[in-house]
Amino acid sequence: MKRTICLLCLLLLLLGTALAEENAYDLPLDIYFENYPADPAGFTETTYHDDSLDVRIETGNFQGSDYYVAYFTVKSPTQFRTVTAGRPNENVTALPSEMGRQMNAVLMLNGEFYVQRTRNIFIYRQGQEYRNEPDPVKDVLIIDDKGDFHIYTSENKKEEIQAFIDGGGKIINAFSFGPGLVIDGEAVRLKKDYYFVPDEYRARSAVAQVGPLSYAFIYCPVATHKTMRDISAKLNMQQSYNLDGGNSSVLMFNGEYIGGKSKKTEREQSDILYVVSAVAPD
Repeated sequence: MKRTICLLCLLLLLLGTALAEENAYDLPLDIYFENYPADPAGFTETTYHDDSLDVRIETGNFQGSDYYVAYFTVKSPTQFRTVTAGRPNENVTALPSEMGRQMNAVLMLNGEFYVQRTRNIFIYRQGQEYRNEPDPVKDVLIIDDKGDFHIYTSENKKEEIQAFIDGGGKIINAFSFGPGLVIDGEAVRLKKDYYFVPDEYRARSAVAQVGPLSYAFIYCPVATHKTMRDISAKLNMQQSYNLDGGNSSVLMFNGEYIGGKSKKTEREQSDILYVVSAVAPD
């Protein structure tokens, strides 16, 4: 009997240790949580490393278009976050660089400037529902509690998203800009009549999933939707989704602009995506 109890205690101890290790880097979902500052010693010019986060910046050229890719791998999906300049649905804007600085972002990408659109959008930020009316045309990206991407493109996406929720899916962040560029490793056939001037050459931003807890921010100073899709496919992204472009596009690493952007050309916006360390300072 004593031996059985000892074995049970040992199993409980091992289980508790495993759970503690699994959740050691989880951060609160609260959108205004004061994130840990990054370790200054973890930075080089193009990389960052600590026990919870790896980042590397790469550059390339595709058919004459320069592009910049910020790869990052996190230990917890809670390190890949969003923030808005104001309270939910409040028409407030701020410079992305300032939002990133306030959130202690290691890496930051512009969002979708959602307050510019007043209807027919599906928006979540850090687990909180902002708007719940998907546009039949605009593609929707959902990032779930495991950090996995789900891109919805059909006219019936409202029913499909509800089925995801009914099946136990938990939405942490959701975007209604698009289009989806790569879905399940396959380049998407783009619609010629999609929103956001798909065939014009202008700055573009995209967010992508490479694999479990592994992602990329992609910034191209001059591109079309097709360019961004083809770059995403070339880089073997499993999921890739277009975000706001033009003067809204901005990628920053360690507080520095990537790809020629500057303070003079930065536009105030309503929201950003960003990545933080989950290592508490000593």
